Amino acid sequence: MYGFEGLGFIFLFLFLVLSGSLAGGVERHSWRRRRYLERSWDDVTTVSELSNEEIRENGSLQARVFRLAKRRRGRVTLSDVVIEMGISLSDAEVLMNALVDNMHVRMEVNDQGRIYYEFPELTDE
Repeated sequence: MYGFEGLGFIFLFLFLVLSGSLAGGVERHSWRRRRYLERSWDDVTTVSELSNEEIRENGSLQARVFRLAKRRRGRVTLSDVVIEMGISLSDAEVLMNALVDNMHVRMEVNDQGRIYYEFPELTDE
């Protein structure tokens, strides 16, 4: 009925559908693209090149810091930010100081003189 050419197309189509190349390929691509875009921004721009207002308006940077703070029970140090975000110590300091608003993020010093940033909404009190 179809000949050998038609059967080849049908087998190819079935193979693609069953292997998942057609089903869900768009979702995987968008996830990978989103990860690529987040990484490419970090590679191209350093935090210290941004103004405090640009840092506060950058939802991606804020979300990453707040996710870290949530995992650390509302308290993070500059070292935590450096390790988690893969940025320099000076960039971490600029970023965290820009986020300090004494309402959502506060800078605190403990009895040993260690500086940490507290996120009152995320602390376990």
